Amino acid sequence: MLYIFDLGNVIVDIDFKRVLGVWSNLSGTPLAVLSDRFTMGEVFQQHERGEISDEDFAGKLCDEMGIALSFEQFATGWQAVFVALRPEVIDIMQRLRNEGHRVVVLSNTNRLHCNYWPQHYPEVAAAA
Repeated sequence: MLYIFDLGNVIVDIDFKRVLGVWSNLSGTPLAVLSDRFTMGEVFQQHERGEISDEDFAGKLCDEMGIALSFEQFATGWQAVFVALRPEVIDIMQRLRNEGHRVVVLSNTNRLHCNYWPQHYPEVAAAA
């Protein structure tokens, strides 16, 4: 049997408020202001679909929010979305694999996050 697990808020808890908190600290812009300005609008969707580069995404999103961040600062905030691994889900995934089932991770994530999570959560790849 095939079991498909989503990454965000299934295997790993995520929280976009953490992203905004880092950007607020780095830019000096109040968190409430960034919360009002941040949307998962067209620029976000273009990036999710792979239509724009990570650097273009960072620049355009910063422009939309009215903040000036380097790409590295932007990426640091963007990676802060990951809160913690859910060990109970990893246990389930491993148990299913040990029983001979096929276990995969399917997620609507983006390149920046795809480059990040395997390094910081190797347990996920090991369980899938």
